[in-house]
Order: sequence, then structure tokens, then C-alpha cells
Amino acid sequence: MFSADEIQAQAEQSDGGDDGDQMEPRGGFSEHKMENLQRELGELLDLSEKAEAAAKDALERTVDSKVARQHVELMRTSEVENGRRASEEAEKVSVAAVAASKATRTAVEQAEEVSR
Repeated sequence: MFSADEIQAQAEQSDGGDDGDQMEPRGGFSEHKMENLQRELGELLDLSEKAEAAAKDALERTVDSKVARQHVELMRTSEVENGRRASEEAEKVSVAAVAASKATRTAVEQAEEVSR
């Protein structure tokens, strides 16, 4: 990409080539060369705008992807937490069932002793 100073310096030089351009007095560009430069600058501007739009799109997709990954991780964490809680509840129920079984067995044994 050319800076404004480089373009000005180029404008002040004679082109010295035989490309058919006619130089204006005072070292300026010919109308044809100015049109070409303007067209090229317009094309560069279009490419720059397209690159900026593509970069914004890529950034949005990256953000969306990160959000999706975080959502999945939260869901996994939630599932693990729910599984842990369910396991704790099942353990409590199991302990209560064992205690009830022992109490039933003790009651049956006592009933057998009384009936003897």
C-alpha cells in the first residue's frame, strides 16, 4: 500500500516509460494514469471492506462457538451435579432400606421368641 507521500513523490517524477501515458506539465499524472490510480484505489477499498466484513464474520463465529462450548460445558456440569445428587439420594434410600430390613428382622426374631 502506498502512503500519501509516496503517491505524491511518484506524481512528481516523470514516468520515463513508453506506456503511452502523456505527462502533464509540472510533473503531474496524465488523466489516464489518474483514472487508473482511482480505479485501483477503489478496488483496494472494496477489498479492504470485504476483508473487514469477513473478519467481523469470523469473530462472530468464534464468539458463537465459544458460547456454544461454554453452554455444553455447563450442561455437562449440570448433568454431573444432578447425577451426584441422585447418587446421594439413592445412597440415603439404600441406607434407610437396610435399616428397615434390620428392624424388620429384629421384629421377626422378637416375635419368634415371644411365640416360643
